[in-house]
Amino acid sequence: MQHHETAQQMELNNLDRRMRHAYKDTLRVASKDDAERASRMRFRAACVLAVLIGLLLAIFF
Repeated sequence: MQHHETAQQMELNNLDRRMRHAYKDTLRVASKDDAERASRMRFRAACVLAVLIGLLLAIFF
């Protein structure tokens, strides 16, 4: 019985370790360069969307 409990304990410890690693991976923060790049891409996408909406309004009205 002792061997089964020890194996189960080791399995739970491994699971706990994997869960902690997975949790740490979800907490990674984007670098400052990545954040700036994403901000520029959102701004460009908003500009393209505004131009497309303006063109559609100009065509239909």
